[in-house]
Amino acid sequence: MQIATVAEFAETVLTRIRDATIAPLSSKQLQRRFTRQEVAELVGRSRNYLAKIEPELIESGVLSEITEKGAARFEVRHVRELQDHFGTRPWRNSELDEALVLAVSSLKGGVAKTTLTTHVAQHLACKGYRVLIVDMDNQASATATFGIIPDLEVKEDDTVLPFFEGREESLNYAIQETYWPGLDLIPTNLTAFNIEWSLAAELMEGGTDTRDELLSLLKDGIDTVKDRYDVVIIDCPPNLGTTSMNIFRAADALLIPTPAKLLDFSSTVQYLRMVDRYSDELGLNEGYKFIKMATTLYEGRHYGDQPNQQMKIRGIMQKIFGGMMLDAPFYKTSEIENAAASMTTVLEDRRPQKKALDMISRFCMEVEAEILQTWPSKQKEAFEIKKSLKQYTDDTE
Repeated sequence: MQIATVAEFAETVLTRIRDATIAPLSSKQLQRRFTRQEVAELVGRSRNYLAKIEPELIESGVLSEITEKGAARFEVRHVRELQDHFGTRPWRNSELDEALVLAVSSLKGGVAKTTLTTHVAQHLACKGYRVLIVDMDNQASATATFGIIPDLEVKEDDTVLPFFEGREESLNYAIQETYWPGLDLIPTNLTAFNIEWSLAAELMEGGTDTRDELLSLLKDGIDTVKDRYDVVIIDCPPNLGTTSMNIFRAADALLIPTPAKLLDFSSTVQYLRMVDRYSDELGLNEGYKFIKMATTLYEGRHYGDQPNQQMKIRGIMQKIFGGMMLDAPFYKTSEIENAAASMTTVLEDRRPQKKALDMISRFCMEVEAEILQTWPSKQKEAFEIKKSLKQYTDDTE
């Protein structure tokens, strides 16, 4: 009874916090604003040309009315409208390219896994891609980041559970639009625990055919909706249970967040060993399009003339993992931490702090280039992004 009372009181507090700071999905608004120069870069036209034709586009209804004043007054929807008008959306070629399913996965929590998931998804949506996040982590942090309080505002039938139980033939029912244009979400809550346990029980009772069917449930579900998107990003639970096995079979590529700390590095090595073992024993994949390690929570500062411990460990990781390592680390910054405390991201700020935005953009552009390389129609674009990132590195070293 005491536990029930505490839980009820805690839910009331959560609701009040949400009402004060997070706002539910139905009313949460995207505050991000862009200058005309930023819009020009995203749209692929010159700043002066956009300024010249802006009144005409608004009058014809191509471009929504711009109600705000100041240098930064354009919204993401304006960028989308201009991309549609000029035909410069970066979408994959549906006849040549398959939607990429990217799993952000780690063996342990607290490594900025959901932070990577949400920032990469929002970066891609901002660029004009069609993105779906599938939240499979029972902590449901990605769901909460988009303004939905798990277990208060997410019912079991809003998650992947009905499809897993055979009550739905497609995952379309679970997809929710977010306040980010072009970014959708399949939410989750503690139902994820039920999925984990029920799958484990059925796997113990079934034979090989049953095992293959159960481990392919998520892949089968994503296959019913992925043609609507360019990228599907799965936020994974921090373990290697039956849900993770489903994710490994559903994913085309893996992004593995790893802080440059000894215990986290050791955990990642164990994780890779276990993934390799399960892949062989259970036939979880036939080869990923890419596997990339991302250095997270990075504080690569020098103390005097000597590199700190994180820099040393990152150097070791680069030697061991080689081309599997992303060049750009994902730094630990006060901007990211402050945003996370309010269940939001840096990319949702009205005008993100430049240093944090530059870091996030560089990291996400590297991930974007890896995605583009998997699409035959986007090889040139991938090359151009990598070229620009190399130029940035050369200029700052």
